[in-house]
Amino acid sequence: ELHQIKGVEYAEKVPLMKTDILPNDPIFPAHLTQVNAANAWNVFSGSSNITVAIVDNAVMWTHQDLVANTYTNTGEIAGNSIDDDGNGYVDDRNGYDVADNDNNAVPTNTLMDHGTHCAGIAGARTDNTVGIASIGWNIKIIPVKTEPDLGSVNAISFGYEGIVYAANAHARV
Repeated sequence: ELHQIKGVEYAEKVPLMKTDILPNDPIFPAHLTQVNAANAWNVFSGSSNITVAIVDNAVMWTHQDLVANTYTNTGEIAGNSIDDDGNGYVDDRNGYDVADNDNNAVPTNTLMDHGTHCAGIAGARTDNTVGIASIGWNIKIIPVKTEPDLGSVNAISFGYEGIVYAANAHARV
């Protein structure tokens, strides 16, 4: 098409040279290098349509590196004590605590941090100059707390119930 334009004597394709996408987060964990994440991000850097359930002891989804990537159940009205979407879980706007049967998936003990750690690896907000880079970049995480408030800090006592909730919440992973 360019050759047909009057005045154009010569035209050729010039390849677009790109570098790997590298996030600006201060912590770029070694495991992301091991799985060649930067190369994968060149092809796909996540989508907010992908939901990953973190079925673990608890998830501090309000953490500054997680809150923007936390799933919101738009079928629920927060704090009205009604199961608005009819899924069997009351007020599960941002995940659920299947161990205590409430909507608070946040840890009640600072040592109950495994779920938050895993949520960060899977879906922390990446390229935001804060904290850690994650493999999922722009995915949404669904926090699922599986340990009672006064339970163990290193157990997952209600894992099966957590997986059931995740499936009901339409987690893709």
